[in-house]
Amino acid sequence: MDARPARMLTDADWEILRTVRLAAFRDSPESFVAGYDEEAQQDEQFWRDRLRRSRWFVAEREGEAIAVVALGTEGQEPGDGEIFGLWVSPEDRRSRLGWDLVRTAVNQAAVDGHSRLYFWVVSDNGPAVALASVLGFRPTAERRTVRTAGAETDTVEIAMVLTLTPDPMSVVNPEVP
Repeated sequence: MDARPARMLTDADWEILRTVRLAAFRDSPESFVAGYDEEAQQDEQFWRDRLRRSRWFVAEREGEAIAVVALGTEGQEPGDGEIFGLWVSPEDRRSRLGWDLVRTAVNQAAVDGHSRLYFWVVSDNGPAVALASVLGFRPTAERRTVRTAGAETDTVEIAMVLTLTPDPMSVVNPEVP
């Protein structure tokens, strides 16, 4: 059965967020700053607060969340937003779920009035860089070093940016409403 279209989680969906995030931490600990052990111990209020701070989107199949991404605020300028926390279950990778989730978050960002979105990706993660590029995100000179939960050394991330408002210096992104 195909996955249902991405949907935004509400405060009442805190258990869905918890379940899918913990699945992501188990599957890909090297991809997240937070770790399974730390977050598995968190209570209901922690997860509800997380849902209130950012917009979370999931794709589901047969009542099970199989992919997740978040839209939050980030950046130095008012109107900046950030795409983060992207994870797709291993069996659903290369199925366009990541693309669909990020597109849903980008569309919501435009509705919310964001003018620019950041998407930090590990610089040597070819599939993530390619996904962001195909969706119109462009690399910047901004870098940051992070230590992910599953790594013993620091990882370098690159900021990729998507402009959501008209910019005479950029190419128009036909996918943005």
